[in-house]
Amino acid sequence: MLGLANGGVANDSAGLGIMNSPDPASLRPNQVLDPNNGHGQKIHTRLNWFYRPAFVSPTAAAVQVGNEKRGAINGPGYNRLDMGVFRNFKIHEGITFQLRGEAFNVANHTNFQAVGTTGTTATTFGQVTSARDNRILQVAGKITF
Repeated sequence: MLGLANGGVANDSAGLGIMNSPDPASLRPNQVLDPNNGHGQKIHTRLNWFYRPAFVSPTAAAVQVGNEKRGAINGPGYNRLDMGVFRNFKIHEGITFQLRGEAFNVANHTNFQAVGTTGTTATTFGQVTSARDNRILQVAGKITF
């Protein structure tokens, strides 16, 4: 909860936004438009994942909790294809050699991981800040006896 100058208390009864800070600017923002609609701008790119003007920071004098809800932004999807090829060779009675080839993210599809959603004035707000692993190939052998 956040104490007000007049003795009242601003609280977030839904429990979604106050970050235990006396600074009202640290509260969640007001959502004024749909961030998943580009409103004429191209979105879902690395530098512009969602429509940033859809959020407005509350003023410090207002001492209010913003109306933005959880899940307001559709995050990046996840598209990955993993494959494995195995071949067993009988070396001797009771001894087998297995040659394995494995590939992760075979199509080498870029999977964005994190989008900057902290602080409407931060330099990374609305930008993709990291990506998941690119294509990984590995070869292995196994002897079973």
